[in-house]
Formats: sequence, structure tokens, C-alpha cells
Amino acid sequence: MLVGLGHGGTEAFLIGISAALTLVNMIAYRYVDLATEQSIPPEQLELAKQQVEAFWSTQPYLAFVGFFERIFAMCLHISLSVMVLYALANKKPLWYWLALLWHAFVDAVAVYVGQSVGVLPTEGLVAIFAAISLWIIFRLRARFHETSTVIEQGLLAA
Repeated sequence: MLVGLGHGGTEAFLIGISAALTLVNMIAYRYVDLATEQSIPPEQLELAKQQVEAFWSTQPYLAFVGFFERIFAMCLHISLSVMVLYALANKKPLWYWLALLWHAFVDAVAVYVGQSVGVLPTEGLVAIFAAISLWIIFRLRARFHETSTVIEQGLLAA
């Protein structure tokens, strides 16, 4: 479980740093005449102006979409880690393959839906996948508990 949390958390941290740096740059570029900015090559000046304009014309609530997406992704990563751990601990390789297929399915659907209907419906779908992932975690938690009880009883009987 900690592997999934570490993977998702590290990813969220790095993406968060990238977003913060983008925000700092956009704030700086918003109040600067880009034509006088020497760090921007003249042939890219118009593109830079368009990017700054596009950034500031975006709805503010969309900034939080990435935050929630990372939370949903961490739910997925934790469930995948739990599934793989269950596969290894109980010598049931089917759970490894289920984790692999679940990950591929979620990624494929998110990419396809994201390209066809947009970011908000896609994140709604990813939220549903996160809820299913949480359900998987709690279902496997019960199985881990059953397995540990059987092992403890076997050890006590021996």
C-alpha cells in the first residue's frame, strides 16, 4: 500500500512543483512586455503571447482539476499495489494480471474519453475509477485479514 502511496504521492509532488513553476512564470509574463523580454526568441514571441493569453483566459476552477486527478490517481496506485501484494503474498498470480489489466483499462479509457468529450467528464469518470479502486482495496483488506487469521491458527495448532 505504501508503494502505491509513494508512487502516487511522488508523482503528485512533481506535478505540483511543475504547476507552481508554471504559475510563477505566467504571473511574471502577465505583467511584462514580452517584446522586450530577451529570453524569448523573436520567432517564438507571438506563440509566447498566445500561451500567456490562453493561460489567463482559462476558468480558475480548472486549476483544481489536476489536484483532484492526483487524488484519484493515488487511489488507483494504492489499489494496484494492494492487488500485486495480494498476488505475491497468496501466490495468486491472477491478481497481478488483474492489476495490470485494471491499470491499462483505466489509462486507455481516460485517454480515449479525454480526447473525445473533454476534461471534466473525463475526471468524473476517473473519480468513478477511484471509487472502484477504493472498493478493491477494502475487499482485499478483508481477504488479507482472512489469510492472516488462517496463518495464525495454523501456527497456533503446530
